[in-house]
Amino acid sequence: MWFGVLGPVTILGPGPAVAGGMRPQQRALLAALLVDVDRVVPRDQLLYRVWGEHPPPQAGRTLHTHVSRIRKVLAALPRTGPVAVASLFRHDGGYRLATDPLHVDAVRFEALAGSAARVHDLDHRRVLLEEARTLWRGEALAGVTGQWAAHRRSRFRHRHLAVTLDWAETMRALGHGAATVDPLTELSERHPLSEPLVAALVRALYATGHRVEAVHRYQRLESELVAATGVRPGHELRLLHEVVLRGEPLGPEPVGALPRL
Repeated sequence: MWFGVLGPVTILGPGPAVAGGMRPQQRALLAALLVDVDRVVPRDQLLYRVWGEHPPPQAGRTLHTHVSRIRKVLAALPRTGPVAVASLFRHDGGYRLATDPLHVDAVRFEALAGSAARVHDLDHRRVLLEEARTLWRGEALAGVTGQWAAHRRSRFRHRHLAVTLDWAETMRALGHGAATVDPLTELSERHPLSEPLVAALVRALYATGHRVEAVHRYQRLESELVAATGVRPGHELRLLHEVVLRGEPLGPEPVGALPRL
């Protein structure tokens, strides 16, 4: 049984997604608990995560109702031996969703990314990063509204981008750069001003013989960046552009550190 926040908030198992029958605020509460799985989340923090800075007067009572609903959902999940897959406990001043943290996709994603950063064998690193990428099912916390969700979603988006770039550079180092072009192109449409992303795409295109498209991608970024900020791309990306224009070989890129975003 898996708990998902890297996409619509859900509970994934052998059957249909369980959380689909929950109300939006109940899914928001489930998300608020899952991002701090197996840790006590203070009641005030839960109120903020679900209702924002100014919760309505009845929010405390509604929170209790939502907790009861989530408990019923968790109690109905398949069991492993005598212990439920997950339980929701009340503590002084807060609540804790107790389960194996690695059953939450965001936690497993970070564990895989962390393991990959410590691995020197490139093929093993590729396997770990690809497994991490498969955990994403779309926009993180999809359907959860509010300031807290937006902030957390931005952090998730940043990590997804960083790990995808790490994967792409690993693939290029293994000689599989062509396989990264489509994923990087798709991601660049969502993050058109990300210089590290465009740099990775330019490298992948150039390394696979698409020199004209590589130049076009740089020029598109430069034009949009200047229009939006008045600033040209950074020195490293401009140097890469010059290498591509001259048709020179690409220099080696360090594989291991997450890119600067």
